Amino acid sequence: MRTVVDPFSLQGRVALVTAASRGLGAGMASGLALAGAHVVLNGWNLQRLQARQQEITRAGGQASIAAFDVCARADADAAIDAITAQHGHLDILINNAVSSDACAFITGQTLVADGGMTIAI
Repeated sequence: MRTVVDPFSLQGRVALVTAASRGLGAGMASGLALAGAHVVLNGWNLQRLQARQQEITRAGGQASIAAFDVCARADADAAIDAITAQHGHLDILINNAVSSDACAFITGQTLVADGGMTIAI
């Protein structure tokens, strides 16, 4: 029997959610997992990320943790390389991280730095 979420299935997709340990990021991560995506959780607080991961897996979803600083280009590059090496692809990015300082954030296949300059990654 089909359900209302079947047409929106993300089965086989890999999603990276920044700032996923609580709030909107946690909610989006749970929703993506519910739709079938393997969710890679990113954030600063490893304990909160582990709790979110356990919550997702207890609900039948798939989640892993990639704790890296989205403001550090080398860290972001290494994390994306590790995610694609492990899963073969990265399909979805939820760029939920916010910083009061000017820093770089990943957007798809580009890096938006210093409030707007776009750099291919």
